[in-house]
Amino acid sequence: MASQTFGHRKDRPKSLRVLVADDNRDGANSLRYLLESWGYEVRVIYDGLAALESAQTQPPDVVLLDLGLPGMDGYQVALQLRRQPELKSLKLIAITGFEWNNARHRSEEYGFDDHLVKPIDLDRLHALLIKIESNHIEEADRATVQKGE
Repeated sequence: MASQTFGHRKDRPKSLRVLVADDNRDGANSLRYLLESWGYEVRVIYDGLAALESAQTQPPDVVLLDLGLPGMDGYQVALQLRRQPELKSLKLIAITGFEWNNARHRSEEYGFDDHLVKPIDLDRLHALLIKIESNHIEEADRATVQKGE
């Protein structure tokens, strides 16, 4: 399994863990560097089966998942991830060159939370991640209050 481990910035101790799964190594690694510059912890995987295994063993908060992965396509990875109750809060974002309406509709059917077409609109991606991170922090705060901490 070829991957990079989560990297993080020390100035942001509670950041989202993002898994990037894309067989375009240059694109995936470029996205990793960008996400890290935004303060996120990032792991990169280059094929579908490895993405599934990685998400199961080190659950991220967000998966940026290419639909056209080798071994197991992104749709099948998403389907398998959505079948696992322990990963119910995982956010899945399709990243793909498929702009057709049926690809967007199909990604919804397989449980993706959003669908971004390559080249990715980086402002939109950043806004999505900020929203997810904000929701993640609010949920953690609610859980802390409920525990009486």
